[in-house]
Amino acid sequence: MASQKDLDSVMSLLGYVRTLLASGNPLPEGLRSLALNTPRVEDRRLVETLAGELESGSSLSGALERHVPGLAPMVLTLIRSGETGGDLKGAVEALLDFHHASRCLARKVHFATFYPRLVLFLAIGFVAPVLAWSAQSFQTVLVSMNVDLQSPLALLMRGRVVDALFGMPRLLLWPFQYGWIAWVAIVAALYFILLRPVGPLWTLTNRMLYALHFVGPALRNTLAANFATALGLMVKAGVPLERAVGLTTGFAADDFTRGEMEELARKLVQGLTLSEVLATQRIFPDSFAWFVALGERGRKLDECLMEAGRYYRTEAEYLLSFFSQGLEPVLLVLMGLVIGPVVVSVLFPMLRLINNVG
Repeated sequence: MASQKDLDSVMSLLGYVRTLLASGNPLPEGLRSLALNTPRVEDRRLVETLAGELESGSSLSGALERHVPGLAPMVLTLIRSGETGGDLKGAVEALLDFHHASRCLARKVHFATFYPRLVLFLAIGFVAPVLAWSAQSFQTVLVSMNVDLQSPLALLMRGRVVDALFGMPRLLLWPFQYGWIAWVAIVAALYFILLRPVGPLWTLTNRMLYALHFVGPALRNTLAANFATALGLMVKAGVPLERAVGLTTGFAADDFTRGEMEELARKLVQGLTLSEVLATQRIFPDSFAWFVALGERGRKLDECLMEAGRYYRTEAEYLLSFFSQGLEPVLLVLMGLVIGPVVVSVLFPMLRLINNVG
């Protein structure tokens, strides 16, 4: 699979191709001229190579397939359908519009979910060790003054729930009391789980996000918007539905969503309609199957898919905006719930000490 950087470079190149097609200039000559004004060496070489391929009679889709390894099959399929149907300019325009919309929505999802993950990373990875060190130092002083500091579990066994609650932060922060090695291991684990999840960790993180009531709907709408628009473009271009659904697995960000989308393609091959398949899935909004059923009954599946894509993109943007606005007070409350017991657990023994002295 091509990297996001390679895909962005190809889309930027296709933007120039659209301009050349609109102006009526031959593609090989236009690309030669473009290469002279391309600053990056890698991009200039690619443009010159494509120009040479086109001069030798190759198609644009064939040249891209040979010289951009791992380029998304959907991109090649749409360009090839435009070449076959005699409307390469229209196919490139549709592809660029889709790429721009999906990238904008992906950025909004990233920034909306990155802020709480960053706060959790800093709170657990850095604030917690400081609190643990402070609590440990404070406990040492209190023990030297003969103040009884029992463990939270022992207090719970004796039914002293309030005292156990005040002592619970010490139990939760115990891993950080084992020195730098434990701290580095915990920070590294949090980094790969919250900020840079890869492989199974990314799948686990996505499963958790999909399960959250206030994040899951936005993620489902985002995936439905990209899936519906891409599928609508390919159906409109004449790509068979089963093949088109299989090509859309490139939108899957992890094994969980990829497996669900591959299951959709397998059920279509078994003879079920797309609306019947969507009614059994777990990664799209429930109303998506209704949109598709309307298109199947009216024999306007591509139009209904494009309309569904626009609808779910609007819904996703609204939910992400609502989530971003309500996130700050929620985080303040959560931080208060976490830090409050820690502060009380430090103050409570002090009050007990003052009472003993009094």
